[in-house]
Amino acid sequence: MSQPGDLIIGGTSGTPTRLANSASTSFLKGAAGSTYWGDVQGTDVKSGTSGSYATSGKVLTADGSGAATWKTPTTTTSGTLASANWFSGSQTITVNGVTSSNLVMVSPAPASVEAYGNARIYCSAQSTNSLTFTCLGTTPSTNLTVNIAIW
Repeated sequence: MSQPGDLIIGGTSGTPTRLANSASTSFLKGAAGSTYWGDVQGTDVKSGTSGSYATSGKVLTADGSGAATWKTPTTTTSGTLASANWFSGSQTITVNGVTSSNLVMVSPAPASVEAYGNARIYCSAQSTNSLTFTCLGTTPSTNLTVNIAIW
């Protein structure tokens, strides 16, 4: 029987096989006809791949050559989305260190998660030293705190 979170995978014979849910933050991997949970390594990035992949407070960056490097954020900070600063469903806050091209990850602080989610807020743009947030729902009536990591 399967448990919540398990995957059912098929072999070459079509026989279903249970792959138990991973208890860690592993990624689904496959090699030589087998599927398993494993951690991402720099060698897992194929040549031609570029971009960033996050796990455990670090980001795996790929430059397209097949080389990959784990990086930690250069800056972590927080910002306030003031209830009075929403204009036409958006607001921009100052965040030193942000550029138009660096990787930025934003998450609401624990005390702001419910209001952030209910208002359907997301970070919609970045530019030099600023992040713009858009609210797709009703703008919140309280100030919200967001945690920000910059790579």
